Amino acid sequence: SPHVAYANSKACCVLLADGLKAREPALSVAACALPGRCATQIVRYELPQRAAQRLTMSDEQIEKQARTLGLRTAAQGSALPVWLADSSEAAQTPDTLWLDP
Repeated sequence: SPHVAYANSKACCVLLADGLKAREPALSVAACALPGRCATQIVRYELPQRAAQRLTMSDEQIEKQARTLGLRTAAQGSALPVWLADSSEAAQTPDTLWLDP
């Protein structure tokens, strides 16, 4: 199932980060695995019609659709990994599960 494969890939990211930290304790490792459900092209495998629809939509239309469906936009979903990559706070607090900036 695509859902199981996606969930497994996210779990592997966390396990890889944990394994790297155990192998190289001096590394500062953060695993970002929870951007939330986002209105992106990830749906192309299960909902190809929705993916095709989004290709024709403006950013404003995608934002409205995301709000209506209770999703995050791609920008909102990417905010956490971008923040983690640039955050001095995150670098100083290893072994933390970050859910939102």
